[in-house]
Amino acid sequence: MGWELNSLFVVAVLGGMLLSYYIAWINAKKSLAETKTVMERKFSEDMNIALKEYKSSPELTALLDIRFRDGHQAGSAESINNYKNSEGYDALFSIEHAKGKESGINEERNRLQLIYTPIVINDDGFFSQTIETGYEMRIFYSGLPISEPMKQITNFQKKSKDENIHKFLDLANKAVELAASLASKNKIPIIVEKPCEGKKIKEKK
Repeated sequence: MGWELNSLFVVAVLGGMLLSYYIAWINAKKSLAETKTVMERKFSEDMNIALKEYKSSPELTALLDIRFRDGHQAGSAESINNYKNSEGYDALFSIEHAKGKESGINEERNRLQLIYTPIVINDDGFFSQTIETGYEMRIFYSGLPISEPMKQITNFQKKSKDENIHKFLDLANKAVELAASLASKNKIPIIVEKPCEGKKIKEKK
């Protein structure tokens, strides 16, 4: 009987020890989990603080600015390439080419200049008097002559000695007006000088 009691006592003591150890292990595991959770929370908070500080740092700002500019250039290049493959690109070049061509033509036209001079030429012969009317035209480029005067006689008729010369000046002026109006269609600047009177020079044989 005493032996059985001793055995029960030993079992009870061992059971109590095991139970205490188990409870202590459970408590230690719970404490470890809580400590781990606190540490993880602290680590996460520290990481968030560090990340916020990094996001506002000059280094990240500069890096983000570089990446933005790289992306901006890449986007611009892609947009240009897409536009080059569009129908509008060819149309734009055609329009600008036409504008440049027209500008070049107008620029050269403005450098050219036509100068008209009404002329009246008397031929006072011994037996008859005749008079020629018309004009001379000369081409200038940037103020310099590029051709000899080109004479155009538009009227030839006899006259009397007392006939008014103004009648023939009017004929010469009208010839110039007609010639200048035709030339003006080419949009070349035109100058009309004062009429020139002269005598016909006899050619030597």
